Amino acid sequence: MALGKTQSELLSRLSMTDFIEWAAYRKMKPFGYDIDNMRTGVLCSSIINSAGKSYEKSVTWKDFFNPSYEAPKDTSQDAVTSLAGLFTALAKQQDKDKKKKEQQKELKEAVATRTRRRKQPQ
Repeated sequence: MALGKTQSELLSRLSMTDFIEWAAYRKMKPFGYDIDNMRTGVLCSSIINSAGKSYEKSVTWKDFFNPSYEAPKDTSQDAVTSLAGLFTALAKQQDKDKKKKEQQKELKEAVATRTRRRKQPQ
């Protein structure tokens, strides 16, 4: 949902190449809820620390989070593997659908040819 689309919308609109490029980009330049919170914490700590000596100690961005807050573990590879599996399954299904349509087309052509032969005078 961080990309503003459901998983099925992404599968129908985003190619595997595009997804891999986005995953690499996110690894280089993180975005999303957690990184936004960290950036806000950095901003707040900078403002407080710039106030001068009115505080006993300087504060860090972590001071603006719940004490039990832990940075999220890196799950980008898990996500890539999971979506790679989904894209593979989707590609297989599309191949099956394509083969089925080709078989139906061949069958229709065979029936049409047979019908034409019957109608031709001998």
